[in-house]
Amino acid sequence: MNQDVPDLVARILGFPREQVQLSSALREDLGLDPYDLAELADELELELGATIPDTALRASRTVGDLGRSLRLAG
Repeated sequence: MNQDVPDLVARILGFPREQVQLSSALREDLGLDPYDLAELADELELELGATIPDTALRASRTVGDLGRSLRLAG
């Protein structure tokens, strides 16, 4: 699932796929504020049927971190 997360993030955010990597920083590289991040998490949860705990969401710094949180939650 982890490799699918950049694809999903790019699609949900409307970014070119090559701009979103596992190492992409959610705030610095993708420009997400806390509100954007919460909306992204909601969309990912709907798509994947998993719940990301708030603590894991706040601790996520990169797309890869978000993917690990989803994997642990699923």
